[in-house]
Amino acid sequence: MEDEPVNRYFQLPEDPGELSCWRYFSVYVDCRLPKRQLEHYYRTGQFGSCDLQQHNFNECISLRLKRYEISKARLDQLTERRASLKAEQEARHVWIRRTGPPPPPWGPSERD
Repeated sequence: MEDEPVNRYFQLPEDPGELSCWRYFSVYVDCRLPKRQLEHYYRTGQFGSCDLQQHNFNECISLRLKRYEISKARLDQLTERRASLKAEQEARHVWIRRTGPPPPPWGPSERD
C-alpha cells in the first residue's frame, strides 16, 4: 500500500516474532464500538472511519503469517516509512508565524 496511514500509538518491534496483534485488535474493536461511533457522529456529524485501525490490524496479521525473512524486511520498511512520516508531521507547523501584530478586529475605519 503506497499511502499507508501513520500509526502514532504503537512502536513496532525490531523482531517480527515479538509482534503481538492483540493491541491492534483491541484498538480496532474499540473504534467500532457504538459509543465511539456516536461520539464521532456528535463531534463531526458523520460516523467514524476505522480504516487506520483496520489497516494496522490487517498489517499485523499479515506480518505474523509470513515467513520470518519476509516479515523482517516488511517490518523494516514500515519502521522507516513511519519514521519519515513522523518527521514530516513534526516539521509541519500548526500556527502561521506573524511578522507583526494582528490587525485590529474592529477595522481601521471604525476607531478613527
